[in-house]
Amino acid sequence: MDSTLEKIYSISPEQAQEYNKYVMLGSGGHGVCFEKGKGVRLWDINGKSYIDCTSQGWAMYLGHANEEIRQTVYEHMGNLGHLNQNSDAVKVVDIKDVHAGYACPKCGKPLKEERGIEVGQIFKLKTKYSAAMGCTYLNDKGVDTPMVMGCYGIGVTRTMASIIEQYHDDNGICWPVNVAPYHAVVIAVNYKDETQKKVADSIYETLKANKVEVVLDDRDAKPGFKFKDWDLIGIPMIITVGRRANEGIVEFKFRQENVKQEKEVNEVIDIVTEKVRKEA
Repeated sequence: MDSTLEKIYSISPEQAQEYNKYVMLGSGGHGVCFEKGKGVRLWDINGKSYIDCTSQGWAMYLGHANEEIRQTVYEHMGNLGHLNQNSDAVKVVDIKDVHAGYACPKCGKPLKEERGIEVGQIFKLKTKYSAAMGCTYLNDKGVDTPMVMGCYGIGVTRTMASIIEQYHDDNGICWPVNVAPYHAVVIAVNYKDETQKKVADSIYETLKANKVEVVLDDRDAKPGFKFKDWDLIGIPMIITVGRRANEGIVEFKFRQENVKQEKEVNEVIDIVTEKVRKEA
């Protein structure tokens, strides 16, 4: 039997009630738990219910049970020989958690686990709504036929959350340039200082003229507070105007790299402008 499939064999309530005391564990760490008055539930060795068969009547689970357990079940349950693969009483369902290394049910090769994020869905609506709305077309025989419909959606908020999950560190978000709320931020350590104010304003205006989406932090706050804020928000490029502003030197870093470098103002403007031109 394929490792990812389980068989559920229907049995009578009387049989299940008679043998409700048996709890049998299979080789896959699963088992049968007969609960009088509640139906049959499948459990793993940690007590987590995989499936409740109550809605489908009483059932017996033989999925990963080894031969000894299967024989024991057969003995206690009586003759189930009338059930076969083609019987309506036999249902094949996928109820086992799949893990790396399990055989693919189609090709038999080992499966691999990869991390994924659901950012959208596709729904096959078929003719449910088109028939109700009278939305039809003439088929090749000239007959009015309901259109087959479908729809898809991409969640804006879940897309944002997915990006943050992929691009972050211990200090906060690390937005990629092409989806960042701003491309760059100019931080004046002390905006009340005339030299720092002049240099910060000049960088800000020049970057705006170069089609860079930039924000100027001119708050009257401690430098550490500002730095923490912008690391948390995660603007891709951070320009800090500080004590060497009178020399035309500022501090620059890419948020994703988190390495600070002192550079001349014009060089920083060129780096930011080129980065935005290529990636935004």
